Amino acid sequence: MTPPESTAWECHGTGTGLGDPIEVGAIRKVQIKSTRESPLQIGTAKSNTGHLEGGAAMAGIVKSVIAVSRAHSFPTLHCRQLNPHLEAAAFTAYFTIESSGFGAMSGHAQISSFGFGGTNGHAVLWGQDANKALDTSGQVMKRIANMKPPEVRAYGRNPDDWETDWLTKSAQPGDKYNLVLTTDMPADSRIKVNKVDAVKDDEEETFYSIVGNFNGWIAETMMQGEIPGLYTATVEVPSSGSLDFYFSKNGSEKQKFGPDTPSCSKRLAPIMGPQEDAHSWVVAGAAGSDMQIEFLIQRDRKSVMWLQL
Repeated sequence: MTPPESTAWECHGTGTGLGDPIEVGAIRKVQIKSTRESPLQIGTAKSNTGHLEGGAAMAGIVKSVIAVSRAHSFPTLHCRQLNPHLEAAAFTAYFTIESSGFGAMSGHAQISSFGFGGTNGHAVLWGQDANKALDTSGQVMKRIANMKPPEVRAYGRNPDDWETDWLTKSAQPGDKYNLVLTTDMPADSRIKVNKVDAVKDDEEETFYSIVGNFNGWIAETMMQGEIPGLYTATVEVPSSGSLDFYFSKNGSEKQKFGPDTPSCSKRLAPIMGPQEDAHSWVVAGAAGSDMQIEFLIQRDRKSVMWLQL
């Protein structure tokens, strides 16, 4: 996402003389790179709850979930004087000391939190006003109710020879159908359904493997993640402390995925493939430690992530 897509920013915001200016300064540095149509709304939940230490981020998440579900920012309480070290010049943003609407039915909420050990955490939530959101399923059902019954074309006296745009008498539980409802149909058009052919047992399902120096460059099938297109694997870093790997589709040597440059150590490098020749990523890690590797592929989008456990 681009900076102008940020609607509200939930700061760690502990009220310290030095920490708050650093945090707001970082936000400003990112946001001023692009022109905004509406100001960024900045606040913190700590004026409501106090500092919950280990639970501080959760308080910010709860507040942000409520905010995006109502397309509304909530005020930072007891704010009477701005920290003189906060740099807000030429910055299209304001600190929410009053309840403020997003100005749209939906928006993004950014959440920042910083741990005692120096860990920086950030999350992005999107939501739309639940009270004003369109009832999509209700609209579809209403339209179906106003349409004419499905057409039946009678050929001869035997009903077995007739054709219909609806379910046939051979329909079984578990069958899948596509309901045809195009936007150019008049309101009284007939409904039409098309049966979706079942996937044959002998058809091969797509899977992805990881290939690397951790096991002699033998392809190992990755596990499917919780979201479509996500594949994960946990491997052991070799004794050299250098982990080399690339991915392959269906275990094929002709459908490899790798970075656009050899021996790449960058997660954000463009990913090439599927192709026969592929470079590999080279990741440094403690010898013998476990490394979790994730490969996300959705249509034309591909990304890689690794994390030492």
